[in-house]
Amino acid sequence: MVLIVTDVPAQRERWQSAACRIAREQLAVTTLDELRRCLTAAPAAAVLLDLAWPGLQQAGGVESLLADFHSARVVACSPHCSDAEGEALVLVGVQGYLDVNSDAAQVSQALQHVLAGDMWLSRHLMEYVLRHYQQQNKHNGRLHHHHALAALTPRQQQVAMTVAQGMNNKSIARYLNISERTVKAHLSAIFERTGSQSRTELASLLGNGQPRKGRRAAG
Repeated sequence: MVLIVTDVPAQRERWQSAACRIAREQLAVTTLDELRRCLTAAPAAAVLLDLAWPGLQQAGGVESLLADFHSARVVACSPHCSDAEGEALVLVGVQGYLDVNSDAAQVSQALQHVLAGDMWLSRHLMEYVLRHYQQQNKHNGRLHHHHALAALTPRQQQVAMTVAQGMNNKSIARYLNISERTVKAHLSAIFERTGSQSRTELASLLGNGQPRKGRRAAG
């Protein structure tokens, strides 16, 4: 399933042409409510997301959207691509990053990669991703000891580490400059992906790589 999210008719038509080459199901989405319904029904859908789409601001930005729908495979399409923007998007879990005016062939390639579980990024951004994980391993060699932790996005790893340091949701939100609601959404995804049932269990997992049974603490 490919969800096409833009309010520009010509762009929508080009993206639909690209999507039909590699996916049997494509759906053009025009409202935030419609996008949320579609991602609830198909959580692992690929999403061609126009970063200038008005509904994105209503959603609280890409990070808030991905915090709520962390299995979505988002290809962010920007009218003003830059390394800084790309790095910020990769940090919160975007799997592809394209110029909004990319031709149908490039869009098809990007979709094919993210639907296969890969990333579609420039060489610079791939190097950034590799550097990030190398730094994470350097600062906490046990971070990837448990296979579930390797599945976390860079932002989810940041949230997990702040939890392990004993920070509460309000402090995490202030530290990472995100809303408490987004912190809670990240934590839900982290608990699900790591199999942790509480903040204490998550901290234990980060410490020794093995989850232990416990009750999930309130956010």
